[in-house]
Amino acid sequence: MKNSKFIPEPNTSYSAGLAYLIFPNEDSIPKIILILQKAGEKNLLKGDRFFIEKRTWKMPMGHFDFKKDSDLIDTAVREFQEETGLEVKKTQLSLKHSAILRIRSDRPGQEFHEDRFFLVISDKKPKKAENIKMDGVIERVEEFSLNFLPLDNSPANGATLARGQRRKLAVLLSECRNDLIKSGLSQDSLNKILFSLEIGQ
Repeated sequence: MKNSKFIPEPNTSYSAGLAYLIFPNEDSIPKIILILQKAGEKNLLKGDRFFIEKRTWKMPMGHFDFKKDSDLIDTAVREFQEETGLEVKKTQLSLKHSAILRIRSDRPGQEFHEDRFFLVISDKKPKKAENIKMDGVIERVEEFSLNFLPLDNSPANGATLARGQRRKLAVLLSECRNDLIKSGLSQDSLNKILFSLEIGQ
């Protein structure tokens, strides 16, 4: 077991993920790598209830694991590789380019849950990761222009971007607004992307 540098707060669970943006493109709108999760995975909730995952598009993410991760950057890197089969380096992630969402937890034994999402901007597509066993709940991995995300009016493979993920992506893009504009995304384009995430279309 690793000695964890990350010290969780009591009664709080943690997840981490990342938005991998491939930038620039011909139209100066970056593409994001999303995963399509299969339906049916059960998550235990308080009161012996279950939440059953729907078939939706998501950003790669997962729970912090004391046995595997020394911090939330480790979690985001590991989950990205396990869920996409693609490589991302720890040095590509920074706490400065991330956003946190904290909510009341509905999971047993926890009062709060915190998601941290990292933004990675790259001018190259990630390479295939070596010696990675892909998560069996992932149906497919695809790139989407931020202009043409799988929202309510434009599903892809019969599925849309999960509603909670829309909010997380919008918060992350807002937090990292300056980095996106420095990379070549116009203020007007970013505002349109954020608006589409807010209304889900």
